[in-house]
Amino acid sequence: MNLDYEKFFPEFSTFKIRQDITGFVEYKDRVDLVFIECKNTKLSLMNLSQLIGYSCIALPIQSISLSPKGMGTTLTKLLKTFNRKDILEFRPQRKISVVKWDEEKQDIDFMNSIL
Repeated sequence: MNLDYEKFFPEFSTFKIRQDITGFVEYKDRVDLVFIECKNTKLSLMNLSQLIGYSCIALPIQSISLSPKGMGTTLTKLLKTFNRKDILEFRPQRKISVVKWDEEKQDIDFMNSIL
């Protein structure tokens, strides 16, 4: 609100959501949102569902679910074993990335992430 960005989001008053990090990408004539949910535990289907809900409401250009512990068993089975990556797309051309953070390298563990 201090940056006066709510003028770019007519539905702003309905954004009663609490993602961990909200990023703003500022252009000359618009502002886009980026959401990041950080967990210290393995990512669960409930964590992903929460971020899908937030993303469907506010329509960020990118949403990221991030944990140094990676995905839990159920989420791994759904996304990798059953290849249900379709659930990550909350709007056409907009999807959630599920990221395992490598604390040692201070970078994404690309082998264990879905980008």
